[in-house]
Amino acid sequence: MRLLYVHNDYGSPSGEENAAQAIGNLLEAHQHEVFWLRRSSAEIVGSIAGKFKAFLAGIHNPFAARAIAKELEEVKPDIVQVQNLYPLLSPSIFRPIKERKIPVVMRCPNYRLFCPNGLHLSKGRLCESCLGPGRELWCVLKNCEGNLPKSMGYALRNAWARMSGSILRNVDMFIVQTELQKQKCSQRGIAESRIGIVPALVCCKGFAEPGDSGDMVTFVGRVSPQKGYCGFTGRC
Repeated sequence: MRLLYVHNDYGSPSGEENAAQAIGNLLEAHQHEVFWLRRSSAEIVGSIAGKFKAFLAGIHNPFAARAIAKELEEVKPDIVQVQNLYPLLSPSIFRPIKERKIPVVMRCPNYRLFCPNGLHLSKGRLCESCLGPGRELWCVLKNCEGNLPKSMGYALRNAWARMSGSILRNVDMFIVQTELQKQKCSQRGIAESRIGIVPALVCCKGFAEPGDSGDMVTFVGRVSPQKGYCGFTGRC
């Protein structure tokens, strides 16, 4: 199988990039061919012009659509797997894929399909305001990104994707990491038959067998409120 993996990397290395690479490596280990189309948010870090470009590109990016059309012609994949679309790719990449009748799988490691910041958290507390009246406007009212223009950009691109149906209509299969995520996506209108579960991958090579750790806990990951670190320590 030939697979084209499409992903917008974050401005600094994150778990999403590691997970995407782990999936790609696993597929290649099983004799599949994996090709990549990637952009990086590092391209716009510290640039006002870049941030304005990202504001517009998150809604529609014809250049990304042309780039993927070129890649599709060269690679001729059997399937396309999409992960993060924002801010430099946008849902505009789906049209060239669907014109060629290539199936699309989308990996969803967060809740960005329904929540502009992808976390369903506001000031460290569970928040699902964007699912009710007002929808994405709550991202602006609560300033979920701590930066009003950024919160507005996040809200606008999510609102456009939802109202146009550009993601839900064009993705054949969604991949989530847990049963809870599957339930949440199903409750929000995605048929269960279109949702698969692929847990987060961890390479265990070189790890020692677990032993009696007593009262000690080891946390491996980015130290941030959404990871629950503050709940363990009372501070962050």
